[in-house]
Amino acid sequence: MKMKTQIRSFVLLLTAVGLVAGCASSTGQKRRNQVESSVESTRTGLEAAKSAISETLATLGSLQLESTVLTEIYPVFKKQVTAVADGAEQVKKNSLAMQEAGKVKFDAWKLELESIQDAKLKKTSMKRMEDAIKSHEALLALVKESETVMDPFVSDLTDIVTYLDLDLTKEGIKKISGFNGPIKKAAKSGEKVQKWIDGVVEELVKAEGKPPTA
Repeated sequence: MKMKTQIRSFVLLLTAVGLVAGCASSTGQKRRNQVESSVESTRTGLEAAKSAISETLATLGSLQLESTVLTEIYPVFKKQVTAVADGAEQVKKNSLAMQEAGKVKFDAWKLELESIQDAKLKKTSMKRMEDAIKSHEALLALVKESETVMDPFVSDLTDIVTYLDLDLTKEGIKKISGFNGPIKKAAKSGEKVQKWIDGVVEELVKAEGKPPTA
């Protein structure tokens, strides 16, 4: 709850807080835009990853159907698994971009803060900077969970691809189907990832100050 409260305040801090002396300057605006752009890129990357996961899970289910022509559907599945893996890597890259954009902004804020002569005004600006840093770090912490949430799912899918590369037969698929089989495990893992993405996207949307989409 505390983390979400910090994140919700980020929308105000992104739009209302400047870099003190450089608030009205083009440099200060550029730094704010870089942070906002990194947040938006992370959100769109997660949404793309979720879409790729949905398509992959649908195809994974089709592989188990008796009517499925494996030689036709399996190449599609392999491409989809690659797309999911690429999406997971992109989320990590976007996370690093968010981290770097925040560092540039807050380092500059700290430096320019020293130019304020009025003690009360400096104290107020410092408090808002500290709140902004906490909010940004809380948001980053959510996104960085991708390594523990998305990577196991990608690993499950990769194992299935390796297995089917060696045994692309109806019998081979039956051996990894079933309630406790690898296919079921991957499906459950994928659903977990999708729910996680929904939660993170919701917080990123709030940070952007945009209404959530349906």
